[in-house]
Amino acid sequence: MNIEIAVHQPIIECLPMSLRRYYFTLQKHLEITGILLIPYADGATTPDGADLVWDPFCGWPIGPIWPDDDPVLPKIITFHGTAAFSMPAVDFWGNLESAVENEQFVGQRLKHWLSEATNITTAIVPSAFARWELAQCIGVPAGRIHVVGHGVDSGVFEPVGRVEEQIGFLHVSAWQPKKNLLRIIDAYSMLLEETRPQLMLIVPQLSPSRLPTISGIRIITESQSSSSLAAFYRGALVLVFPSLHETFGMPVLEAMACGCPVITAKGSALEEIYAGAALLVDAKNISEISDAMARIIMGG
Repeated sequence: MNIEIAVHQPIIECLPMSLRRYYFTLQKHLEITGILLIPYADGATTPDGADLVWDPFCGWPIGPIWPDDDPVLPKIITFHGTAAFSMPAVDFWGNLESAVENEQFVGQRLKHWLSEATNITTAIVPSAFARWELAQCIGVPAGRIHVVGHGVDSGVFEPVGRVEEQIGFLHVSAWQPKKNLLRIIDAYSMLLEETRPQLMLIVPQLSPSRLPTISGIRIITESQSSSSLAAFYRGALVLVFPSLHETFGMPVLEAMACGCPVITAKGSALEEIYAGAALLVDAKNISEISDAMARIIMGG
């Protein structure tokens, strides 16, 4: 099979780490099958020889970005969610002031998405929840949307390998209010200080001044390689990931692939995908999150 795909290539460094891991893992496997990926930047024209155009990074705030010459080729997107359109604004932005400040920006991004909905030939989404969100919020016809779950690099995220010792509780995410970090910290603070294990937060670009000062919390703000993350997952007591909104939840799958138990949230795609394999909590109930953490400490 020789297929050449023109692939939208934004500035990779500006993307969340989970999105980078998703793309580079997929890129490797596509190229093994003989599919040639030809990158195009914002404002570029269609690369010569392309059979179709693919934007693998669509979500919030980025809508589909096609080559400037608007080729008459099949246009494929991979959709990662538009939480700003589907969540209550205060939950997404973290407070009413930020929600009001960003109202116009959200409207502009929604206008772009709506203008592109009919141009999408096929949309690939990682969950049924994402399919619902793309159809309901953006208006892409359901018949054009196909659910294909994400995967991980099984040569990296596996139970056997280097272990970071004495991690205790672990949280891995980007700095976004929907990741529920403040409630995680409040839940941790409810545990008995003398006996609770460390809470490690791996949140690139987080300013620690945003968080309350609680003993037992270690914050890592540097981006981690996939192999380093795998070592943290292997050494953790549990991954604590009760997000308010996810269309997949890549850290949950990565942690499970490494043999790490998970506390995650009811609702959105997290319950759809991980129910029966993770401990589910109400993401807005701090006591429920804390009780789940206590249950893990007690071995249950």
